[in-house]
Amino acid sequence: MAGKLRYMDSRPDEQQRDSDSDAKNHLINVIDSPGHVDFFGEVSTALRICDGCIIIVDVIEGVCAQTRAALQQAWLARVRPILVLNKIDRLFVEKKLSPLDIHIQLTQTLEQVNAFIGELFASEVLAKMNATLDEQQKSDEKRQQATTEKQMSKKQIFYDWSSGLDDIDDSGVYFSPENGNVLFASAIDGWGFTIADFAQILSTKLGFSVNALTKTLWGDYYLNVREKRIQKGAQSKAKKPLFVTFVLENLSKIYEKFLIKHDKFEMIKMAQSLDITLETRDIDRTDHRQTLMQLFNQWIPLSRSLLRIVCDIVPAPCDINEERVERFITGNQTRRFDSLPLQTQLLKRAFLECRPRKSSDDNDNHM
Repeated sequence: MAGKLRYMDSRPDEQQRDSDSDAKNHLINVIDSPGHVDFFGEVSTALRICDGCIIIVDVIEGVCAQTRAALQQAWLARVRPILVLNKIDRLFVEKKLSPLDIHIQLTQTLEQVNAFIGELFASEVLAKMNATLDEQQKSDEKRQQATTEKQMSKKQIFYDWSSGLDDIDDSGVYFSPENGNVLFASAIDGWGFTIADFAQILSTKLGFSVNALTKTLWGDYYLNVREKRIQKGAQSKAKKPLFVTFVLENLSKIYEKFLIKHDKFEMIKMAQSLDITLETRDIDRTDHRQTLMQLFNQWIPLSRSLLRIVCDIVPAPCDINEERVERFITGNQTRRFDSLPLQTQLLKRAFLECRPRKSSDDNDNHM
């Protein structure tokens, strides 16, 4: 009966695990690589054999050198990244920032990450443009020997503007909470959530659809109480953004009642408002943080949110794209893949089909 009796599964969610036979199953292998710059090689190696990665950023320290290094390696390896903004609890407890100031801090941290991603994107696009220009210039020189250097210069300028960065879709490049690739978290207190998680929580309470809240809960949107509508322009109209009103202010009240003041009556009242039951032994704990963790574990547990975002964002190995396969084989060289030997191109097909080798009865060449 080993593995079936589950003596250690004391929580209801643990006891109900695997009880739904129709649930979709996922097999996830995790590699934990140190984030320190001295382990740059380990991070690079791990990324080459992974389909996705979790980039954890301390919201107090912001984007550090090792964060940039990890982001660059993830970019070069073409893995699907997930951004975790961690240690948000310190903004409430240590920094004692207001919910609005915390929102500004989170926004600035996210902008720092995306600014670096933008640099990687721009440098790669320009490198591809220059390579294309070189090929085009060589071809033109063969066909038009009489073309002057001045005319070629004009043609190059025209090409830069018509096929430059403005014409390339970069909507899927950046981290965006409304797109589901950003997780807000406090690992020490065991809570985490995506925008979609809170949209699900607030949908019934506010009377808006989950889809509408997912698109507006992060950003320059506010709730017009009089018209009962979500409108844009919170900053220009000096209104609190939805994320401040319905997420950060709630978290601020929880930290105040549970960790700072430890008001037992307010703790019970707040737990009931969240449809959470706390036992007397939980309320009477001398370690107030344990009581706080018990609340978060039932409300917005980090493990559940992290598992969901990994399943939603990280692709399966069988869904690997052609560009990443070519990078596997060529080692990020600039050489065109279709110029490589036939056996190498057949290896690409094996990668895409997710098979280690050809069967003996296959008519194609063995690799």
